[in-house]
Amino acid sequence: MALSEEATTVKRLTEAAHVAAVRGEWNIVEACYRQREAVLRDSALPDEVVVRIQALDREVAERARLAQVGVAASLHDAALWRRRLEELRRRINVPVGQSSTIVKRG
Repeated sequence: MALSEEATTVKRLTEAAHVAAVRGEWNIVEACYRQREAVLRDSALPDEVVVRIQALDREVAERARLAQVGVAASLHDAALWRRRLEELRRRINVPVGQSSTIVKRG
C-alpha cells in the first residue's frame, strides 16, 4: 500500500530531523518539526508511519538530552576556569577588570 502524500512528508521531515540531530544541527531539527507539525494538524497517519516517527523522535529527544548535558558540562568547566583565572590574577595583584591577559613581570 502506497503512503499518502502527507504520510510521506511527515516521514521525510522526521528522518531529516533525525539526521540533523545526529549532526548537531538543532536549528534544522526545530525547522523540520515545525513543518511536520503543520502537516500533522490535518492528517491521519498509518500505524507503521506512526511507529517509525515515534522511534525517530525518541532518538532525537535522547540526542537533545545528551547535547544539553554536554553544554551544561562545558559551561561548568568554563566557570571553573574563570574562577581559577580570577584567583591567579588576585594572587599576582592584577585587578580583575584591568586586563584580559597576564603579563609576567620581573
